[in-house]
Amino acid sequence: MFIRTISAHAEDGQWSWHENGPVLPFERAEVYRARRIRDRFSRGLLVEYLAAFGITVDEPASFGAGVLVRQRVTWSTRRESLDDVRRARGLA
Repeated sequence: MFIRTISAHAEDGQWSWHENGPVLPFERAEVYRARRIRDRFSRGLLVEYLAAFGITVDEPASFGAGVLVRQRVTWSTRRESLDDVRRARGLA
């Protein structure tokens, strides 16, 4: 069951935007009117919305032990540490 869904989806270079259900009190729905669909929902907005539900995604203490998932692929891959990824995305 759900109360509200929003989604931005890109397929073959074409973006689509969908909303369903009543706007929730914490939503900043004015952002959804951005001209470019891909600008309507950012990581920052997701973190803000999750915080409204009491989910603190940027607090390591909020999570338990990690799990390693390994996938074997035939194409070339690269290794990055969590710290490297955080620095690259401006999160460190």
